[in-house]
Amino acid sequence: MVSPLPPPPPWNPKVDKKRTGGRNISRFRLLFDLIIASPILMTAIVFLASMVLVVGMTLHWGYYSDEFRENLLVEAHGVLLDIFLLGVIIFWLQQKGRNLVEKRHYRDEIDDFRGWESEEAARRIRGNIRRLNKYNVTRMDLSNCYLRSMDLRGADFSESYLWGADLSWTDLRESIFEDANLENVNLEAANLTAANLTGAYLWKTNLESVDLQHAMLENAILRESRLAKADLSGAKLMGADLTGAVLEETNLMGADLRHANLEFVRLDGADLRHANLQDARGLCADLFVRIRTLEGARMDPELEADLKKRLPDVFLPPDATEEW
Repeated sequence: MVSPLPPPPPWNPKVDKKRTGGRNISRFRLLFDLIIASPILMTAIVFLASMVLVVGMTLHWGYYSDEFRENLLVEAHGVLLDIFLLGVIIFWLQQKGRNLVEKRHYRDEIDDFRGWESEEAARRIRGNIRRLNKYNVTRMDLSNCYLRSMDLRGADFSESYLWGADLSWTDLRESIFEDANLENVNLEAANLTAANLTGAYLWKTNLESVDLQHAMLENAILRESRLAKADLSGAKLMGADLTGAVLEETNLMGADLRHANLEFVRLDGADLRHANLQDARGLCADLFVRIRTLEGARMDPELEADLKKRLPDVFLPPDATEEW
């Protein structure tokens, strides 16, 4: 036979009061934890409590007087000066220091990936270049860096050192290379449309099949560079040094070559339609024997007369059926 369940204990006010008190303690702890976890709330509560205590005591003893208000204003000016010195100048100096540390970190990371020929290394170096540009840093050591097929459109490499870097097939449209050292750099098939290479040093640089349409190459050093099959239409090459450069099958249509040095260049199959060759150095009739066309080109009258006499066909338009 199963024994019946015992009856519930009788109601005891003391026990109920303990339970209620326990709940109140739990709520107090939750509130305390909330205040401790929030620095802003804790600061506001301490400030209000301190203000009530200080203002209450001052009112109680009647210390608010003209002299007190004068001293208060003096202290307020001192606080303003502290805020300016500590909150503005020191913060500015700290920010400058942080910026220097970050720039050094980005340069160190470029050094870590220098010489690595992998997509990961190229992406990491590209990211650091972008970050340095945001700090207006353009002078970088990118020698022997692998940046093949990366998107670096609009990047600024002014006065940078890129000896031996691989920038082949890279998007460098509207990028800036003013006074940069690009000696022995691989720029094969790179896109440098509207890029600024004014004063750049491009000795023995591989520029085969590169797109340099409307690029700025004034006073650039392009000695012995390989520009075969490159597109230099509309490019500005005033005063550029192209001594010994390979310009075979190069598109120089509308290019500005005034005062450029063209000694010992190879122009076999080059298109020089509407190019400006006035005052260019190193030009002679033998240089244009195997070019594609000189239709509409401007040059010194003596050279033009000699060419019309010896090579009249070079001024004819290219065959319409021939594709560039």
